[in-house]
Amino acid sequence: MDLAIAAYQNRIASLLETANQLLVYKTTGDKFQLVRKIDIAEVSITALPQLLRQNNITELICGAVSGCVFNMLEVSGITVIPWMTGEVESVIEAYHRQSMENFIMPGCCYHRHRFRRGKRKTS
Repeated sequence: MDLAIAAYQNRIASLLETANQLLVYKTTGDKFQLVRKIDIAEVSITALPQLLRQNNITELICGAVSGCVFNMLEVSGITVIPWMTGEVESVIEAYHRQSMENFIMPGCCYHRHRFRRGKRKTS
C-alpha cells in the first residue's frame, strides 16, 4: 500500500486542487518512509485518479475536496482521507499512530468521526 499526501510546500494543501506535489510514502517496518515526490502543479484534477493508480497509490490524505472529486477518487479505488490540515511530518506521524483527530480542519463536517488507519468510523 502506498499513501500519498497532497502537499503545498511542507504542509497539507488546504484545497486538493491547489496542491503542487504528492508526497508518496511506503510502510517500512514500523515507519512510513517518503519514497518519492510527484509534481502535480500542471495535472488536471480529472487526471488525478489515473495518476494515483499508475503510481500504486491506494490512499490519499488531503485538505478540502469537492464532493465530485471525492467521489471520482473513491470510484477509482482510492481511499480519500479529506479535511486534514497541518505540517506533513506531523500528519504522517498521527496517521501512523491512528490519531488524526487533531489535524481535522476547523469547522469541518468530519469532527464527529474517528480515523483508524485511514478508515472513517462514526463515534
